Amino acid sequence: MRFENIIKTLEKENHLEFQSYNLSNNLEINKIRLLEEWSPEDHGILYIGNIYEFESLVKRKSFFQKPYRNIAFILGVEENNTDNSLPMESIDSLMGSLEMKNSVDYAAIPEKLILKVDQLANRLLNSQTQSNHEIAELLALTMKGTDLKRLLEFSSQKLKNPLVVIDSGFRIIATSQEDIIADPIWNKNIQRGYCSYEFIKEVHRLEKKGPFPENSSVFQVKCEFSLYNKLCSKIFWKDKLVGYVIMLEVNKANLSFSQELLPFVGSSVCDILLRTDEYKRIFGSKEENLLYELIHGAEEDHIQIQLKINQVQLHENMVCIIIRPNEYLSNIHAETFLKERLNQILPRSNCMKEKENLIILCKAKQDGRIDKIQEEKLSSLFNEGVLHIGISNSFNNIMELKGAYHQCLHLYKVSLKLRVDKKIMYFSDFGFYLLLSRLKENDLMQYSHPALKILRSHDHLHNSELYKTLHALVSCQFQMTKTAEVLSIHRNSLSYRVNKILDLTGVDIEDNDEIFRLGYAFKIEKYCRVSK
Repeated sequence: MRFENIIKTLEKENHLEFQSYNLSNNLEINKIRLLEEWSPEDHGILYIGNIYEFESLVKRKSFFQKPYRNIAFILGVEENNTDNSLPMESIDSLMGSLEMKNSVDYAAIPEKLILKVDQLANRLLNSQTQSNHEIAELLALTMKGTDLKRLLEFSSQKLKNPLVVIDSGFRIIATSQEDIIADPIWNKNIQRGYCSYEFIKEVHRLEKKGPFPENSSVFQVKCEFSLYNKLCSKIFWKDKLVGYVIMLEVNKANLSFSQELLPFVGSSVCDILLRTDEYKRIFGSKEENLLYELIHGAEEDHIQIQLKINQVQLHENMVCIIIRPNEYLSNIHAETFLKERLNQILPRSNCMKEKENLIILCKAKQDGRIDKIQEEKLSSLFNEGVLHIGISNSFNNIMELKGAYHQCLHLYKVSLKLRVDKKIMYFSDFGFYLLLSRLKENDLMQYSHPALKILRSHDHLHNSELYKTLHALVSCQFQMTKTAEVLSIHRNSLSYRVNKILDLTGVDIEDNDEIFRLGYAFKIEKYCRVSK
């Protein structure tokens, strides 16, 4: 245990006040001895005694033969200065005269506390030895590939208190011992799967107040409405905050042991999360985590807390976009490239990966479409390995994102059915096909128009194109000139085909209902991939 840690821990836990200490080497302490037990062969020893014993010691010739950078001192000094005593502030002067001030670790304490300091320091070092053993066990368990639940149960037993792991968005990932948590607030937190607003608010208050650790050093969180004090350690991955490990102090904690072990618990948790597909999403940004929460149905009050705490600005009119890359683009390097391209095309949008898809939340125009220039740039991605782009209906309430996401998923299934290639698909443009997809395909053909079957049979026997002609007529709303252009035939040829169609089927092209039935019949047969 480092000399500085011993001093700081004794000050914090036992309300001792050291003066005039120097941390030139911040020596790793292996043993603690009284000054009267001094040996010239010692290494990594913290000696404790009064200033007179020290003065007597340094007068020996053998002392200066010793590499005293390898030892440290806690020296007791009388508080009331007399002719025969050395005042507290003179410790630095003494060390300076011995040319030791900047080369040896030392600290001063009132002489009456020397025995107490000796006892406490020894107890602390013994506790550190225990910590090292527990840490070694923890790391061995992690290396053997243990799961998250078992790791937390092991750590909880060592700390004698329950543990909770949360991500950076304060969603609860796992707990150790739910049954011994009597705090109704934390019971509710665990049941609903995320932390209370009071806890989140307190963490952010500490962060703003400072000093707040930018590493995994343990810090305390106290909430007015909670029964327990919380000891927390941040979990980092590549210098990025991905979550917290929290110890609920149900039982009186050994503070120094907890401060040693909790950061290692967090590190082990991170290793397990990285190798578990279920948890990989937590290594994204806060915005990505928020999107994940939304599309998986987080409760509205939790989302509103996240928006408020993280000051997320949303657009008034939004759409959800699903982009599905090919297998090559699905590797991590190409995915990063694709995200950068999307950020250029759709600035101020939020993006995350969910299974094979990239999910994007972005601004839409009032008509529910994205900008035409953005559409063109997105379409260019089809030539760079993107297989599908689907866009939901627009919405202005962020809680509607889950529904919009499922619209896009449904749209992708329809794209496969219709074999849509290199085309941005809007949910609103494919409403009829989406409706068909909810019905049993075997039953759909009964809703087709009988005229289409007649024309297919005729075309097959006579190698004609009457089915295609009627489809073009319906699509062009029976505008003869436009239909002829679409079919690339002369108008007289079109008139001949139309008369043939009418003779074969008896359809009434003056009847709007008949035209409507023909229109949806062609869509049904397209969806069912009926051979023409």
